[in-house]
Amino acid sequence: MRYWFPIIALAGFHESCADKVGNIRRIEENMECLAVIEDRQNEDHTEETRLDCEKPDGSMIPVSGIEESWIKEKVSNGELHSAVDSIALPPGSMEHNGKVIVPPGGNVEIRQGARLRRLAVTGEKTVLAVRIVANDASTSSSEAVIRNEVFGIGGDAVNLRSQYLACSHGLLKFKPKEGEVGGVTITGGVTTVTININVNGVSDATVRNAASSALAAKFGVSSASSIADYVMLCIPPGTSGGWIAYAYINSWLSVYNNNWCNYPSGQMHEVGHNLGLAHSGEGSVTYGDQSGMMGYSYSNDEGPLMCFNGPKNWQLGWFDDRSIAITPVGEETFTLIGAAEYDQASGNEYVTLKVGDKCYVSFNRKVGINSGTIEGGNQVLVHEKEGVGYGESTLMRKLSSGGSYSTTNCLSSGQDLTITAVSIGTRAEVKLSTVQPPTPPPVACSKTIEISVKPDNYPGETTWTLINQCTGATVLEGGPYTSSDLATKTICVPDEKYKFEIKDTYGDGICCSYGTGFYKGTFGGVVVFEGGSFGASKSHEFGSCEVSSPPPTGSPTGSPTRPPTPAPTRPPTPAPTRPPTPAPTRPPTPAPTRPPTPAPTRPPTPAPTRPPTPAPTRPPTPAPTSAPTPAPTSALTQPAVVIFENDFESPNDLGDFFIGGVDATRYIGSNAHSGEASIRLRNGNGKDSAMVSDPIDVSVYDELKVKFHFLTEEFESNDGFVLEYAADGGSNFVVEGQWLKADDFENGTWNEIKESIFIDVNVSTVRFRIRFTSTGATDNDTIYIDDVKVSGVTSTELA
Repeated sequence: MRYWFPIIALAGFHESCADKVGNIRRIEENMECLAVIEDRQNEDHTEETRLDCEKPDGSMIPVSGIEESWIKEKVSNGELHSAVDSIALPPGSMEHNGKVIVPPGGNVEIRQGARLRRLAVTGEKTVLAVRIVANDASTSSSEAVIRNEVFGIGGDAVNLRSQYLACSHGLLKFKPKEGEVGGVTITGGVTTVTININVNGVSDATVRNAASSALAAKFGVSSASSIADYVMLCIPPGTSGGWIAYAYINSWLSVYNNNWCNYPSGQMHEVGHNLGLAHSGEGSVTYGDQSGMMGYSYSNDEGPLMCFNGPKNWQLGWFDDRSIAITPVGEETFTLIGAAEYDQASGNEYVTLKVGDKCYVSFNRKVGINSGTIEGGNQVLVHEKEGVGYGESTLMRKLSSGGSYSTTNCLSSGQDLTITAVSIGTRAEVKLSTVQPPTPPPVACSKTIEISVKPDNYPGETTWTLINQCTGATVLEGGPYTSSDLATKTICVPDEKYKFEIKDTYGDGICCSYGTGFYKGTFGGVVVFEGGSFGASKSHEFGSCEVSSPPPTGSPTGSPTRPPTPAPTRPPTPAPTRPPTPAPTRPPTPAPTRPPTPAPTRPPTPAPTRPPTPAPTRPPTPAPTSAPTPAPTSALTQPAVVIFENDFESPNDLGDFFIGGVDATRYIGSNAHSGEASIRLRNGNGKDSAMVSDPIDVSVYDELKVKFHFLTEEFESNDGFVLEYAADGGSNFVVEGQWLKADDFENGTWNEIKESIFIDVNVSTVRFRIRFTSTGATDNDTIYIDDVKVSGVTSTELA
C-alpha cells in the first residue's frame, strides 16, 4: 500500500546508508525501516502519540512535523501496525539533529507484516530496569530501590511483577533479568549505564538514545532490545518538557521520568503499551477512565490496587473461558463476576461480555487485587472499543443496581439495545434487551431541580450524576465538559430523595488548584448543596422517600377549607398581636436581660471581653500569660474536639489528605511512626512536594490544634518543611510553622510537633485546609509524616 503525507516518520537505518553533510544525513533512496508508535503521558494530563524510527542499535529517532491525527487514523483503520510494519523512505529523506525529515510530497510505502514484536501476553518474560548516570545528573533511586520497586526484591508489596502476576491470575510472569550477557553480570534485573552528556534542559529523546546506545555497548550487543524481553529506562531528572512516562506499542522499550520508574501504576500503564494496550478514555479525556490501569497513572509507590477494564481484559485473553461474544435477540440475562474473583467463577458466570461489534459489559468488583479501583467500583461498566487489536476504549456508562443504559452503537443493525444492571452484590445480574419497552406513564412533576457546574481549567475531568434514591434511576447527568464555562441543567421531578455526586478524574476537585470552579444545586428553588473543593468525588443527598401525609390531600377539601379561612385570619390578628406584646415583650426583658447582666458583665468584661480577642487570636504567648490567663483559660476554653486522625494505614490509606504532586506519595515500609504506612515527601517542588487536607469546617472553632510525627533522611542544614493553612479552599496558603534541620531536628529520629492555628473570624470557615510541604533541595531529601491529629477548640463567654 502507498500513502502520501507531507512529513512522515520512519525507522531502522544504518549510518552507512546515509551520506553525511555536517549534521545532516541523506538517507539512501527506498530504504526500508521499522515504524514504532510512541504513546506518552504528560504532567498537564494530556497525552501525545508520535511515530518514531527504530535503529539497529535500539535507539528511536522521532519524526518532526507529522500530524498526530494521521498516525491515529492509520492505526485505527489497521493500515499501520507499530513494530510490525516497515516503511520505504522516499528520495530526499534526511536525518537531521536526531530527527527524520521526509520532503513534502514524498510518497511512502507501508509494507505490512515485515517484523513481529512481542505480542504474547502469557508465560515468563524478562525485564531489565536501567539506572542512568549523566554528567550533571543521575537517576535519583539506587539500584536497590529500583529493584525493590519494580520486582519487590526487598519486600515491596505492590510492583510491576506482583500486579501483572495477580491481574493475570498467574498467566503473565515478569521476572528480573539475571546472569551474564556479553561477559557482564546482571543482578536482580537492574543495571547502571553512564552517558557522557548533560541532562538538564536536554530533550528526553537525546538522553534515551544515549542510554540505549550505552546499554548495547556495555553488554556487547548490537541492540539493547536483545538483552531482555522488556527494558525500562529510568531517565535522570531535569530533561525538558513536562512528561511523566511513555512506551512504544508492541515493542520492548518503556521510558520513565526519574521517580516514575518506581510507581506501579506508571509501570503497568507503560508496559501495557508494550503489550499492545491503548489508553482508556472517558468523554473527551483520553486518560479519563480510571476504572483500570490504562487511564491516568498515579505518583504512589504502593498502588492503587487495580487491574484492567473489560475491553483490555478481552484483548489480553486472560479470561477467555469466562468471556462470551453475543448478539442479543429479545431479552437475555447474564451473571457477571469481577476479574479479581475470576478463580471463584462457576457455572455460567462471565468476566466480560462483548455485545455486538464494539460494546463490552463487565462488573468492576472492588475487592482484592482490584480493591483500589478509582472509578466505577462495584458497578456494571459499559465500554466501547473499535476493532480487535490496539485501540482506545471509552467508558460510556457506570450502572448501579437498577440502572440502565440504552444505545444504538453496539449492534451493527443500529437496533436499540438496553443494558440493565438488575442486581449487584458479589455478582452482578445484567439484562440485555432489544425489546422496545412500553412508554412509561408520565412522572408526576412536583419540584424543579436545577444543577449548575462551572469546571476548572480541565473541564474534561468533571462528570456528575443525579440519582433518585427511591427508585435507583439516574435522573440527570453532566460532563465530561469541553469548556470551563458555567453549564446549567434543569428538570422537574417528583418530591422524593435524590443523590448528587460529582467526580474529578484527576482527583483534585474543581477548585482551587487549577481554576476556580464550583457547583450548586437547588430543589424547589432552595439551595440544597454547593461546593467546588473536593478530591476525587463528593456527594450530597436531599429530599425524602417518605410519602407525604394525607391531610393536605383529602381533609383540606372539606373541613379545613372554610374554618381555617375566617379563624386564622381574624383571631390571630387581635389575639397573637396584643397578648404576646405585653406578656413576652415586658416580662422576658427584665428577667433575662437584668439577672444575666450583672453575672457575666462583671467577671468577663474586664478580662474576657477585650483581652481574649487579641490574646487567643494572634499573640497567645505574651498577652494571655498575664491578664487573660486566669479567666479565659479555665472559664472560657472548651475541651478540644478531635476533627480527624490519620495513621495512613489500610483501608483508609490517605484518609483526610490527598497528594499534591509527583514528589509526594503514600509510603509502606519501616519508616512509619506506627504501623507500616506514612506519607513521604521529597525535594522542594512546591505543591508537587506536598500533602493537602480535604476541606475542614471550622465554623464552630476558634483554634485548630495540629499534632503530628515526622522523620527525615538526608536533609542538609537549610532543608526543612512547613505547615501551612488556607482559608479560601486552597488558593492562598499562609505559613503557620517552619522547621529546619539542625535548628529544629536531626535526620533519622522521629519527632513530635504540636502546633496551634488560630481562626480569624473574618475568613471562610467551611473551606479551611492545612498543607505539609517539603522544602528540601534534591530528591534525596525525604521526610516521612505520620499519625496526624487535628482537633478544634471553642471559646465561649460566661452566661
